[in-house]
Amino acid sequence: MTKLEMVEKMRITIVEMSEILNRANVELDVPSRSEELKTEYISDGYKWIYQIIVPKFLDVMEIWKLLPKELWERYDKWGVFEEHREVVLLEERMVTFKKYLKDKQRPDFFKRSKINAKIKALDKKASRRKTKQSDNGSKQTQ
Repeated sequence: MTKLEMVEKMRITIVEMSEILNRANVELDVPSRSEELKTEYISDGYKWIYQIIVPKFLDVMEIWKLLPKELWERYDKWGVFEEHREVVLLEERMVTFKKYLKDKQRPDFFKRSKINAKIKALDKKASRRKTKQSDNGSKQTQ
């Protein structure tokens, strides 16, 4: 699978998980310009999503699907249903899901500060390359 294919598949998966991610109050997204990163960063993120996060998400969805979305919204709005079996089960699964999402061992691909630093470094390299090329071009015309 190419870097671009992995990135796109992760984006689609995260969109599909967005309702549960919002409920968990957790942000997870594929960094912009991630296609420019080394394959190892993308591959680590891909493995983490599909080997760890998606199975935990499916555990949550198993409970989520027991009730219609409207009923979950009503439970949330009214706030008096903490004792209901489905609510208890969902919260138990959400705790585990959030634990894995917020784990400090998650790959750099999903750590904004690390990835932004990597992208900045790529920009600097590209800028130096352009400067070097323009310097070489001006030397050749003299």
